[in-house]
Amino acid sequence: MGRGATRVSERVLSSLGVGVGAATAFEPSMAVKTAGVLFGLPGLLANGLLQGLGPGRLAPLAPGYYRADQVLCVVGLMLLARVGSLDALQYEKPGEWGRVLGLDRIPDKSVLRSKLKSMAASKEGVADWCRGLAGQWMEADPSRAGTLYVDGHVRVYHGSATALPKRYVSRQKLCLRGTTGFWVNDRDGKPFFVVDTPLTDGMLAMLRSDIVPRLLAEVPGQPAAAELAAAPAACRFKLVFDREGYSPVFFREMWENHRIACQTYNKNPGEPWPEEEFRQVKLAGKGGEETASLAWRGVLHEPSGLWMMEVRKLSKGGHQSSIIGTDYASDIGVVAGDMFSRWCQENYFRYAMENFGIDRLVTYDLEDVSDTSMVVNPKRRRLDAEIRSLTSKIKRKTLELAAIKLDAGLDQGKMDKAESKAGELLLQLQAMERERDELKAKRKTAAKKIPFSELPEDERFKQFSHPVQQLMNALRMIAYRAETALANILRERWGYPDQARALLKEMFTSEADLLPDETAGTLTVRLHPLSSQRQDEAAAILAKHLNDTETVFPGTNMVMRFDLVS
Repeated sequence: MGRGATRVSERVLSSLGVGVGAATAFEPSMAVKTAGVLFGLPGLLANGLLQGLGPGRLAPLAPGYYRADQVLCVVGLMLLARVGSLDALQYEKPGEWGRVLGLDRIPDKSVLRSKLKSMAASKEGVADWCRGLAGQWMEADPSRAGTLYVDGHVRVYHGSATALPKRYVSRQKLCLRGTTGFWVNDRDGKPFFVVDTPLTDGMLAMLRSDIVPRLLAEVPGQPAAAELAAAPAACRFKLVFDREGYSPVFFREMWENHRIACQTYNKNPGEPWPEEEFRQVKLAGKGGEETASLAWRGVLHEPSGLWMMEVRKLSKGGHQSSIIGTDYASDIGVVAGDMFSRWCQENYFRYAMENFGIDRLVTYDLEDVSDTSMVVNPKRRRLDAEIRSLTSKIKRKTLELAAIKLDAGLDQGKMDKAESKAGELLLQLQAMERERDELKAKRKTAAKKIPFSELPEDERFKQFSHPVQQLMNALRMIAYRAETALANILRERWGYPDQARALLKEMFTSEADLLPDETAGTLTVRLHPLSSQRQDEAAAILAKHLNDTETVFPGTNMVMRFDLVS
């Protein structure tokens, strides 16, 4: 492939932290497969794809053929083009992809995996990069960072490299081995960051130890202490989660210690409220068009001594959905709208699983779990299982005993058989109850948690390399946010907002001509016709907007221009 395009000096590349490698250069190419994915590059760059290539962030690559910026561009564009994993690269044409990126060929899966591992060599550097991205995204729209959605998502592991702990997977209704990622998203479903761990005590423990301290430091626009003192109902920001996070004790802790409002569905709603209390209210975040029948009350949770705001929605069938929380300052339409928007986070999980492979492993390298990490005591877990099993058997035997009828009208033979059977069941019940009491006594002496170092050898496990997985999670979030930004442009300017993402997926896998112009300093990406004229019109709208961004292709001095063959 020719190398006549403008080169960037090694000194400049080194100063950018991308390392020294092959120059990015283009030659005129027609009908390049998947070159339409370059329409997504401005979105990737705007959302921080190359933000980590500097001192103190991602580890610099040693001199080689591929530079760090090229590696990140390969991964970002690969995600937009729905190449689901690094392993899937073996089914792609490296030379064709190379033309998309101004290279002879892109790296194969083993080289790309090795490069990502090298860039994630500094655990602190990857963490700093992820914090920088989250801060950039929050600062871009502080209003979205005022209401944050937290939920856990289990990445199931079916391999045999290590026996990860089991956890309940709600989407499959099974307990399976894997790791849990606790995601923090905005009300539109766009992710800010994820805390991934093979060991967890649940959402509330992760909120206390990892998520809340980070949000206190990073969420922009938090009221100062004087402002909070002057407005007793105001909060720093609000956390919204599902019923797993229902805990008035935790709500009180967050409010009194940090002035953080919490909100979830009520686990114990009690009796229905009179229907005359409900009125039609506009739901916040629904374009001012959708309304719901809502009512509210102040309720006291006596064990914790916390007054909370309860909002109920009355459905057409008469069912009342109860929302409970400590957002005292917002209108009930805002409270209900924020709660119902939680489905955007669920929709993100489903879409990102199908399109961006958030459940796929990047590396199979294992690392040790810290000896001081607290894990569930296997002895206690076995005792719990035995007690549950015995309790279930006792219930069945009790029902069987209650079903025996000792009726005086029975003949003597049947009466004797019934009495004999009842006596046997009673003896069995007594033996089971004694055994259960003994197990409960043993359970009292067994600690719920023990240090990882005290686990029996056959119960120990390793975890997959966290920095590499964290780096890939960040790249997936960048790709999703880039696509979302482009989809929002189409929703605002195109007459078919519901088809925006489907159109982008087709564009990202379509052919395009690549036309570099050294004299003008431009690289024109000319998209081939799509499935219909309506889609071509949408692509033209998007091309016009992208041209206004004046995006420079990484590693070159060429400004990107976007156009259509038609």
